[in-house]
Amino acid sequence: MKTILIMRHAEAASATAGMQDYDRPLTDAGIRMAGTTAQLLQDADISPDLVIASAALRTTRTAMVLQAALAPQAPLICEQELYQAGAQGYAHRISSITDSQGSVALFVGHNPGLATLLCYWAQTVTSVPPCTLAVIDFETDNWQQLADCQRSLRMLIRRGSRQDSTA
Repeated sequence: MKTILIMRHAEAASATAGMQDYDRPLTDAGIRMAGTTAQLLQDADISPDLVIASAALRTTRTAMVLQAALAPQAPLICEQELYQAGAQGYAHRISSITDSQGSVALFVGHNPGLATLLCYWAQTVTSVPPCTLAVIDFETDNWQQLADCQRSLRMLIRRGSRQDSTA
């Protein structure tokens, strides 16, 4: 089985004069929500083997909060091309994970691409505000076969609170 944790970054500050969108930091509330999300994953005994995030400041910082709490030994990979990726860009990146990188991967990114993929894979239509995380299990042992296998939404966390669970 392969498990994907798909997360939209936590709450970010509004851009100030001269600040690029890419450089927006998390708010204090965003940092707290990310920590609460990590705690909910710890309580469910879910921990990533690999963490991949957009290289934007708010996604990188969100990923770092979760990585530090859940899996400090897990590699954190920040990728520029995920900054404005669509659903297909995220799906393509996920399918490039190798089996040697583990069976649970955390992806932290941005809307609308991340929300589109999350809703498609979770087989539901839902809003994806900042700090939304879906835990989706795939009935396969091969990262390249995610599109062709059974999948199920195990948990949905929205803004630091567990909203839905099939576990």
